[in-house]
Amino acid sequence: MFDFLFVCFFERGKKKEKREKYQYNYLIIKEKQREKTQILEKRQKKEVYRQYLNKLSQGINFSQLAYQQRKAKKASKVVKVSQQQKQQGQQQKQVNKQVQVLEMAEKLSRMYGTEEDKVNCPFYFKIGACRYENKCLRIHNRPSESQTILIKHMYQNSPTELALAQGNRVSEEEAQKALNHYEEFYEEVFLELASYGEIDDLIICDNIGDHMKGNVYVKYVRESEALKCLMSLKTRYYDKQQLQPEFSPVTDFSNAKCKQYIEGQCKRSGYCNYIHSKPIGRPFRRSLFRQMYEEHPEYKNRSRSRSRSDDDERSKKKRKDKERSEKHEKDSKKKHSRSRSSHKKHKKDKDKKKKKSRSHSKHSKSASPGYKNSEERRADIAKWGEEDDEEDMKVNASGSVNNNGTTSNNEQSDSNNKQGTHDYLAQLVKPQN
Repeated sequence: MFDFLFVCFFERGKKKEKREKYQYNYLIIKEKQREKTQILEKRQKKEVYRQYLNKLSQGINFSQLAYQQRKAKKASKVVKVSQQQKQQGQQQKQVNKQVQVLEMAEKLSRMYGTEEDKVNCPFYFKIGACRYENKCLRIHNRPSESQTILIKHMYQNSPTELALAQGNRVSEEEAQKALNHYEEFYEEVFLELASYGEIDDLIICDNIGDHMKGNVYVKYVRESEALKCLMSLKTRYYDKQQLQPEFSPVTDFSNAKCKQYIEGQCKRSGYCNYIHSKPIGRPFRRSLFRQMYEEHPEYKNRSRSRSRSDDDERSKKKRKDKERSEKHEKDSKKKHSRSRSSHKKHKKDKDKKKKKSRSHSKHSKSASPGYKNSEERRADIAKWGEEDDEEDMKVNASGSVNNNGTTSNNEQSDSNNKQGTHDYLAQLVKPQN
């Protein structure tokens, strides 16, 4: 035990010696550094003094020299400020350029596909077809991928259909034949195109113009299905004619269809530049979609999963809207709580005043000597009625009877007036509940 304690004390003594040595060395180093700095300062002062003596020997005015030094400092500051201003100006110019580019992009995006756009063709953007075709002065931006496919001049109109499109009258038999021909074509094309993918919509143009005559628009649910259909239709024929399929920029047919034609007021008839879609019956259309889902049940599963995902998104949006409305209501309640409390106090004061006024009016009515009960009022009204009857009898007796002994029309009017007065009085006399 004694040995252990001796070792501990011995080690502590060694550590103290080391610390003292380290501190001593540190102090020595610091003193040497101070001496060096002092020597350097002395040398600098000597050099400054030598320069001063040289300038005196040259005859330099020190006041002018100090003025020049101050001037140089100010100039350096001005240069620094000007450089900073230039940098800020350049940064501001870059920001302004970016803002201008964004504004121009927004403006062009609004103008794109409209009549104000002088670069891109608005008719091709809306309908996917232009009457000038390749001779158009504006650009036709053909999409590389799309859900919609346009098959040009696939459907051949019969003479009866052409006559109907021009607004001419046709017999019922011919119209029925044309409708049967159209339904057969629609069914055949729909089921054939459904083999490539799930169809969202199929439209056949009723226009007569050269650029839209017999055009068929097919919109698929997915772009991959539309691409598959396009690649396979390029090498196919229909009615001894090679098909001309291409991607169409049209995705929303509500903007492409002629609204005046839907209302039955289009003055251009079949030569209109907007789509006049051939009408098809709803039950016939539903039967075709049902047949498509029966032949291809995988489409139905996809549509169900898509509808479920849409429902989930809608439910999430509804929840978020509810949370926002609840937060807004809580904030509004907190804001208006003070105003409501003050309004309640004001209401209570008003109710107290009303009660006091009612009690005062009751006492005043009971104390007033001129107030009459309901029985007294009835007696007075009966007296007034008897007096009116006596006056009417006197008037009638004086001039109501003619020479032939017949009564005049005035008597009937007086009797009607009496009945009206009696009824009015009876309403007044009704006992109060």
